[in-house]
Amino acid sequence: MLQRDPLNPMLLDQELAARTELLAAQQNYQSFLQQKAKINWIRDGDRNTSLFHVGKVTKAYISYYKTLLSSKMENRKKKVVFEIPGNKAPGPDGFSSFYFQDNWELVGEDVYRTVTSFFDSGKILKEINTTVLTMVPKMKCPNTVKDFKPIACCNAIYKIATKLLSSRIKCILPELVSSSQGGS
Repeated sequence: MLQRDPLNPMLLDQELAARTELLAAQQNYQSFLQQKAKINWIRDGDRNTSLFHVGKVTKAYISYYKTLLSSKMENRKKKVVFEIPGNKAPGPDGFSSFYFQDNWELVGEDVYRTVTSFFDSGKILKEINTTVLTMVPKMKCPNTVKDFKPIACCNAIYKIATKLLSSRIKCILPELVSSSQGGS
């Protein structure tokens, strides 16, 4: 009817009323679906999604990244120990990299097992994961906070694990992040 008489004010009002009613019905239905989804999420949590319902998917991701990050690291552990400058500040345990370099024959296997355990489990002893922040003066007579620089004294084993992890991530990052995802 509106097509025959497009300027009829009564037909235009009826069309506007029908569109308004349709829009309200669509909004009510969308609100209903959102509330239903919230109820399902509250009731089922992660079980509500098929991704988390199948534990194999989670295990597959963990296995993939564990393999990706741990491959080729076995040969690098000793090399990394000797790459860390020994004259850096010692960690909270009092040992610098010099200690591990000088005593590699004695402690090398323990260091290897500790770092390997960290990569396998994702857990590290809190004593190893301890860092002491030290404020070192930048000048002879510091007067303000700006006159100091913070130095983080990390445990040598923590430094080894971090250096291995960062070197591995550096190698695989191009595989994980597309060049189109990088910022300009």
